[in-house]
Order: sequence, then structure tokens, then C-alpha cells
Amino acid sequence: MVGVELYAVTPAQIREFLHPGKPLAKGWPNIGHEITNAEPMTSTAIRLPLGELLAEYLSREKRSAGIRSQSPTLPAAMRKAAERRLRALETATEQRRPGRPRLYGRDHYEKVAAIYLAALKAGDPPTEKVSLEMRAGKSAATKWVAKARGLGFCPRR
Repeated sequence: MVGVELYAVTPAQIREFLHPGKPLAKGWPNIGHEITNAEPMTSTAIRLPLGELLAEYLSREKRSAGIRSQSPTLPAAMRKAAERRLRALETATEQRRPGRPRLYGRDHYEKVAAIYLAALKAGDPPTEKVSLEMRAGKSAATKWVAKARGLGFCPRR
């Protein structure tokens, strides 16, 4: 089995450790050689399967919360807390769509369409009006209008 040990040290302890001829600082492991002989740690020195570890942890937590939420011997308040925990864990482990998350939702494009249509009625340039009111560049406003059209919120010209 392979493990990792981390030590919290003060700058004074590091100075003591780095100076040759001085004893190791209290709490430091005896590594058997000076630090100048130690090999530097590289990214290949430690490989932790964090994804697998996290999945295993979440699986255990879900199983435990499921058992607690169904236990007739626990008080109702503890069962409800376990149910909330279970719902939160299930939400956290849901499969997400690959790729970047959407920046703007349906409400955003409905607002773009409302500004666009109001500008058309007033005889103003609609994309420029969207750009001004949404405080965005013309390029972004043009893309938003195109997306709003694609969603059916704006008419095609």
C-alpha cells in the first residue's frame, strides 16, 4: 500500500532542516540523508485516482444516507435530514451534459426578443438597440438575436 504524509511546518522549522549540521526539527521524520541528496518530487511521483476516490466516497455516502432515511429506529428528524442528504448527493452525482455549460437561459433570449421587437415597432435598428440595452458589443448582440430567432422568439427578416 502506498500513502502520503503531509507535515505542517513553520518557516523556522524549514530553516533548521535546511542548514547542514543542525539537528532535524522536532516533528520531522528522519529521512536518513540531507535534503541536498533528496530527489525532487515530480508529478509522476504521486498519482492519486481522485475521480475514483470521489466516486467511491459519494457511493458510500449515498448508501449510508439511504439506509438512515429508511431506518425505523431513527427519530423522524434524523430520517428527514438523511433524505435531504441523499437528494443532495444524487443531484451532485447526476450526469451532466459534456462541454461548457450554457451561459444564457431561455429568459435571456426572451428579453433579447422583447427589445428587438420593440425596436422594430419604433423603427430603430433592432440589433443596435439590443446591444445598447443589454450593454453588450454588437457582435454579442447579433449572436443573441440569431439565437432568439432560432428559438422562435424573433421573426426572420
